[in-house]
Amino acid sequence: MHLLFSSFLQPCTEWFLLILHWGLWLQLLLHLLHNRMNRMENIKGSLFVLMLQRNSGIDLDIYSGLALGMGVERLIMARKNLPDIRLIRSTDPRVLSQMTNLETFKQVSNQPAMNRDMSYCVDKNDTEEDICENIRKVFGENADLLEEVKILSRTSCDNLEPIAKQRLGVRPSQDNVLVRITLRHPDKTLTKQESAKLYDEAYPKLHQGDTSGYIVKK
Repeated sequence: MHLLFSSFLQPCTEWFLLILHWGLWLQLLLHLLHNRMNRMENIKGSLFVLMLQRNSGIDLDIYSGLALGMGVERLIMARKNLPDIRLIRSTDPRVLSQMTNLETFKQVSNQPAMNRDMSYCVDKNDTEEDICENIRKVFGENADLLEEVKILSRTSCDNLEPIAKQRLGVRPSQDNVLVRITLRHPDKTLTKQESAKLYDEAYPKLHQGDTSGYIVKK
């Protein structure tokens, strides 16, 4: 972080705060300390001006005014570690959902997504969190490809049609869930063959019924 000044704007002194952001210097604040010739209101009591006086030795008998240009969007960039200011106005739901808090921004991929709906059996006591966590465990080292897990429906064994019970091999202590699993690679296009392989390997590990079950493809 650097606090710099220049005197190109006379009779003012230009101050700006720079921080190193993604390898580049980002200007956050701009301050103009005007001298008495500008007839601005004397703000010698300002805490900010007093701070400048202490830290930079500015003579407040000469300088008496302050104009502040605050780069709010740049402050957001710094706070959330955004790589591009245009993300602040993005309409991508994956980006928009991250603009409601001050947590560090998580990069989103611009590669195409792949998804598949899977119908399988889980324990009736499993929560939504348990189901999602199990999916992450099943995908293992490929869990970083999981963009979204959405439970579309959940049906108890008692409410399933006989043909569905038979196909799934569902037990009385189980529920049938229909889950949409979306995959997206951060750097390259995930092919249909690659995604199909991942889904096909995951399904037998997710399904807890007494048969091989079935998959609803999208």
